[in-house]
Amino acid sequence: MTNRKRVFWATTALFTGLMAAGAASAQSTGTEATEATRLGEVVVTGTRGPRNIDGLAVAETVAKTRNTVNQEFIATQTPGQTILQTLNLTPGLSFTNADPYGSSGGNIRLRGFDGNRVSLTFDGIPLNDTGNYATYTNQQLDPELIERASVNTGTTDVDSPTASATGGTINYVTRRPASEFGGWGQASFGSFDYQRFMFLIDTGEFGPMGTSAWFAYSGTDYDKFKGLGEIRKDQWNARVWQPLGDNGDGAADLVLAGTTVAAGRGTAVVFATGAATEFGGVARLARRFDLPVWLTYGTLSGFESLFADVDARVIEGYCAFEVGGIEVLPFPVPHDAREPAQFVFGDGVRRLGVLTDTGEATRHMERMLSCCDALVLECNHDPDMLRESSYPQPVKDRIAGRYGHLDNGAAAQLLASLDRSRLQHVVAAHLSQQNNRPELARAALGAVLGGDHERIRIAEQERGFDWIAVD
Repeated sequence: MTNRKRVFWATTALFTGLMAAGAASAQSTGTEATEATRLGEVVVTGTRGPRNIDGLAVAETVAKTRNTVNQEFIATQTPGQTILQTLNLTPGLSFTNADPYGSSGGNIRLRGFDGNRVSLTFDGIPLNDTGNYATYTNQQLDPELIERASVNTGTTDVDSPTASATGGTINYVTRRPASEFGGWGQASFGSFDYQRFMFLIDTGEFGPMGTSAWFAYSGTDYDKFKGLGEIRKDQWNARVWQPLGDNGDGAADLVLAGTTVAAGRGTAVVFATGAATEFGGVARLARRFDLPVWLTYGTLSGFESLFADVDARVIEGYCAFEVGGIEVLPFPVPHDAREPAQFVFGDGVRRLGVLTDTGEATRHMERMLSCCDALVLECNHDPDMLRESSYPQPVKDRIAGRYGHLDNGAAAQLLASLDRSRLQHVVAAHLSQQNNRPELARAALGAVLGGDHERIRIAEQERGFDWIAVD
């Protein structure tokens, strides 16, 4: 009887298996029939996703492993919490807080390195201890005053302003004062008798130069998370903002006023490189006249917020591009900036070469600037005047170094190495007001041109130079 049951169950299992196999075979036949069907035109429609998801997933425009959060997301976190706790959500970063409110310190881990090997900067200023590179996580700026914070988890830039950036860099940027008068206040309460009060006042723009400022205070008081006692922290913060514009010497408003007519007829702004003070002027100029701005990834890096409402177009790999019928040929130069570029402009008949920031000449630069009809050439300083100037020695070394600026003699040597068969005009540019004189630059370039000083113009810092007609 037992054997019969076993045979019965075995037969049932075999029959069931055959049914399943038959079903599978039928499904396969249907799939083949579907695959054999020829489809007509297939249209795939896609849309660009958001470049900013609630301030947390902010689109990056630099070629590096970086994660950024902005105030939109920071405002959703616990008031008064250290910014490092907010950044704890970014990949690669681990921050352990010593208490729920962030005023007792904590430990940073980035790519496996501890906080002593992570650069922490505030508006680009190093915050690590100068002795042991420690980071004091409970002594950071109030999060309400931070515009954005970034974590670089890839290879550290060679120009990182710290000696402790083996593991990566963390930088946060202070909010700018608002253009209109206003203010706000807030109060927070929680467990452990937590109390926090904060207020901020924006002055709005005042004075003839558009100066603005904000002033803020916060006071935090709560019982210690472990043990007896309490923690009290008071912060008084202020920031005064004075736009200097696009030449870094305080004369930007004059320069912008002088270029208003030209910009009104312009097609685009091609931005080579510059100091931090120059980016604001370029952004304002582009915004005022609704002009696109062409610049490299490195030049844009760190200043994305300035160009948030500007049509910023990235120059890919120093490849040529066209603006309003003018071909623009970018080329790299040795200069202490991020991905600096200079340019040759051509319309198919005439060529204009522009070189205003470089520490030395290269063979590639000579090839690019040869056969130009007009040339704007950096003559930054006279070596003797720079040597005897009151500048600190590190600044002198930077200016005269391989990644600094061309002196009059170096500019003349470069000019002598070029094919000048078509050259009609030379403009000496970027002259230092303290360490150069127009007659010195003119004499150096004139010696190369056989004493023909009529072809030489000097670009002044306050007003540039007049229009030049090229035949």
